[in-house]
Amino acid sequence: MKIQNKNGSEILIGNVVYIVIVILFFATMFGFVIKQSSNVHSYEEINAKKIALVIDSLNQGSEAVIDVQDALKVNQGISEPISINGNSVVVKLSQRTSYSYSFFNANKVELNINEGYITIRVK
Repeated sequence: MKIQNKNGSEILIGNVVYIVIVILFFATMFGFVIKQSSNVHSYEEINAKKIALVIDSLNQGSEAVIDVQDALKVNQGISEPISINGNSVVVKLSQRTSYSYSFFNANKVELNINEGYITIRVK
């Protein structure tokens, strides 16, 4: 006569599911901390927002110069780290990440990077 005790297997399956969920949670948290601690993402976000706000404040025919030396110091070999794509400023300082921030100025915008400074012209 066989006695089937399924209570033990239910407890085991519950514990395995709990352990998998905990591992996934900590892996996600670890990835988030690694991404935020690299500072590249922070520089991308700060500079994209700063440039977009300056573009929005400029009138047609005006020009502004912004210091972006801090962002260019952490640039990881990207040839064009700051660009305009449609109505968005795109800052890409590493191969893995980039940050895009939209602006509302409908005029044509030109960017020129020269020795750590970016010149913005609204035409």
